[in-house]
Amino acid sequence: MILDDNDRFRQFLIAILEERMGEIDIIEVTSARVAIMLFESDPYFEGFLASLDVKNGTFMEVFQHFREKGYTVPFITYSGEKQDTLHESLPFIHQDEENNFKQFSHQLFKTPPFAKAPLTDKDFSRIRMFFFWRFHKVDFSLYLKLGDGKFVKVLHPDEEYGPDFLEKYQDKGQDYLYIESKDFDKFALSLYKKPLHDIDENLAPEEKSRRKTQFIQQMAASVGITPDIVKTADESVKEVIQEAKDKKTLSKLLELLEKSSSYNSDHSTLLCYLTSAMCDELGWTTRRSKEKLGFASLFHDVSLTDPRLAVLNYRSLKALDKFPHDVKKKYKNHPLKGSELVGEITNEYPQVDTIIAQHHERPDGSGFPYGRDFNQIIPLSCLFIVAHDFVSRAYEKNFDLKSPQEILDDMLSEYTQGNFMKCMIALQTVVTKYQLQKES
Repeated sequence: MILDDNDRFRQFLIAILEERMGEIDIIEVTSARVAIMLFESDPYFEGFLASLDVKNGTFMEVFQHFREKGYTVPFITYSGEKQDTLHESLPFIHQDEENNFKQFSHQLFKTPPFAKAPLTDKDFSRIRMFFFWRFHKVDFSLYLKLGDGKFVKVLHPDEEYGPDFLEKYQDKGQDYLYIESKDFDKFALSLYKKPLHDIDENLAPEEKSRRKTQFIQQMAASVGITPDIVKTADESVKEVIQEAKDKKTLSKLLELLEKSSSYNSDHSTLLCYLTSAMCDELGWTTRRSKEKLGFASLFHDVSLTDPRLAVLNYRSLKALDKFPHDVKKKYKNHPLKGSELVGEITNEYPQVDTIIAQHHERPDGSGFPYGRDFNQIIPLSCLFIVAHDFVSRAYEKNFDLKSPQEILDDMLSEYTQGNFMKCMIALQTVVTKYQLQKES
């Protein structure tokens, strides 16, 4: 288990452990509370790596809990700051940014339980596919493994790639790409030294937003909402809020989405734009309202990794009948799962969890998971539900909105009460302005 909420250094650690130890199961956690909870469910970890700089709780909470329970798992601690010895049984490694991280890995593999890891001589190093979402190019070749000792080059050095390149292999069940072992040290160092998300600055703003959304959702689905992800999401939402003031951006975004095929990220990106624009029309212009809706747009469906479930809406729920009971239950519970996922950011972004929990409710009370009606749904959730419905319908038309009034006419009878009516009027205004600008 690795306890560290610094995404870059945690990924560096995972890379060097998998490089040296091969087939190894690594559980990554970003808070003391989750570390204790997971260890209680499976107290048979062979080693525990922990940052002393973690922001959510402290390592000593974990250590004291383990001592009280009598667990004997070996610990290794590390920190960017030099530390006095915490306890005689706790090995400590100084995480010195100024030095080459070969020194850190050298100390790590001198310390039990990792000291038993054998040195290996191999031509290729296995790298988690997910790590490549952070970059848009690398300065060495990438390979796909076809079989024992058989590798094929799929990307040349400094050749730029986008999400479609990675999704192509993920959709085929590939979890790893390979690099030549001589390039491993350089790559491992880049995981820590480079920004969490290194995006091509030459891209159009709409494409940047789409790619950032894909990266954020990949991260959240992998390790949850970390401080680095909150920071990246906040920057992305603020950029969208600024761009949404220009209605022509909506037209450009729709043209981009017509050519795409990634539902979760595409409908989340459009939701960010649409909810911000609707807030302007309603006069809900405080930045906090827009940020809450932006965060809800990014994270509301992050637990739905099956695209067949992600595209379902209240008009297509009969399609759930063909799925097993446990899958149906997962779908019906995903608003609650999503709201739980963002629980640790609600002090800074209150109501995001409520918006996510309510995003499948309906004005007449026929929605889920609570079955609340328009009197019991908060105003920001009303706006989100209306925008979410429009985006779902736009997706069914492949985001080709030659006649958006057809969608609006279908929706009008659904949203006639309370805040839903105000939000429907705001949506009509936004879409009408978009249509007028597109025609002119």
